[in-house]
Amino acid sequence: MEKSPVLLDARPASAKNEASAPAFGRAPEQGEPMNSRRLVSIALMVVSCALTVSPVGAADIVEEDTGTGFPQSIALEAGGKTFDLVATGVGLREATFLKVNVYAAASYVAVGFDGGKHPAEALVAADMPKRIVMKFVRDVGADDVSKAYREGLEKNAKNEMKAFAEDLDAFLGFFSKDVKVGDTMTITYVPGIGLSATHNDRSLEAIADPGLARAVWAIWFGKKPVSKNLRRDMLSLLH
Repeated sequence: MEKSPVLLDARPASAKNEASAPAFGRAPEQGEPMNSRRLVSIALMVVSCALTVSPVGAADIVEEDTGTGFPQSIALEAGGKTFDLVATGVGLREATFLKVNVYAAASYVAVGFDGGKHPAEALVAADMPKRIVMKFVRDVGADDVSKAYREGLEKNAKNEMKAFAEDLDAFLGFFSKDVKVGDTMTITYVPGIGLSATHNDRSLEAIADPGLARAVWAIWFGKKPVSKNLRRDMLSLLH
């Protein structure tokens, strides 16, 4: 039976606990995955490192298996502008045949996004502000985190990886710390600024290459996603 996100008409999202974390590993279903980095200008890098997000809506979307809540909408501030993002869905990453819970995740995209008949492909290709938030419910070693990202990229963008090899090294190098229960990790893309990431209070300088951003989004929404169930659930709010 497919799971649906639960909407809670409760406290303002700003009053909720925002702590979260992701988990990696093989999905339960079959058929899974600096020197001359092209970074944006120094000014934009500083801004992107300080990307801030404020909950907009009063209701939370809850991943029901773990009880993890996410705001329905967020205000993303970057490059001196504010972008309104809405959730496309929430889901749970399970690893191994034992279906061990690793992280609850939410996907956001700028208001006005039209997924059409192929929302996963459209979200990967969308050159508009978007974000993935992972809230970990299991400890994960740094090596496993980096390995999971690399495997996901190889399964969905192997032919493109040479084109952004140096940027990819910078991206994967960011995931050098173990992840603990309660940690939050985010992946954010903003046109004109680039791809950035956070792990709790640590942040990655924005990488300007939109090709790398598309490849990273394909980890969750590509033809060989980290989990087909997670992909389905993270698109469940699109109409």
